[in-house]
Amino acid sequence: MSPVKLTRASAVVFERIEPQRHTADEESEIAAYWAAALDANPRLFDGPVVVVRSVTWQRDTCLVRWSPGTYAHYLWRYVPGEHRFARILFASAVLTTLDGKLLLGVTAPGTSEPGRLQLSGGNVEPPASGRPLTSEVVAEEAVRELAEETGVTLSRDTAELWMVKEDGDYGDVGLFYRVPSLATAEIQEAFTRHRAELSAKKEFSEFESLAFVDVPNADDPRRCVDYLPDLLQRL
Repeated sequence: MSPVKLTRASAVVFERIEPQRHTADEESEIAAYWAAALDANPRLFDGPVVVVRSVTWQRDTCLVRWSPGTYAHYLWRYVPGEHRFARILFASAVLTTLDGKLLLGVTAPGTSEPGRLQLSGGNVEPPASGRPLTSEVVAEEAVRELAEETGVTLSRDTAELWMVKEDGDYGDVGLFYRVPSLATAEIQEAFTRHRAELSAKKEFSEFESLAFVDVPNADDPRRCVDYLPDLLQRL
């Protein structure tokens, strides 16, 4: 575990490289570990993910080398006593209200870590059909996750690259995008409507509730993701 590193970025450049290779024994171990994880939490989904292989900087431009992977391979690195290399890429939308509070979600029961305070966001998937991975593609993921988790719908064009997160509890790499501020009531109404729609369709909601945190107050007693205190200070 290492301290979170947040760096302002004007641009992110991606370079795709060959995927990591595993032996037959390792693949069997990965399958067994995934089966155990699925038994513990049936909501887990073994989807495609972007695995970050290295991060370097040229002034304020972030260079990310990546390869395609799966969530099962990613979780495998958490086997007790093991320290296998795998960092995932995630995208988050940073939305502050018109009265200066930061929008966060409280993760619901059934998520990998229920009751945790975090930004809206999620893991980035490799683009389909040979489409290159770009900052604009990641921005699409950020605003899509915002809509899926809170009901707030914004255009990708409104999302502006802000920070790159490195290190922290799991070493994962995150791209944070600032989006336009909205009224607290407007956000809460969108979330209430969204939750009702999901409930009517018997679909799962990742956020149990929303939290509006004062900036730069990072003293919320609830559990939060590793980057949150530093991000609040930056805001």
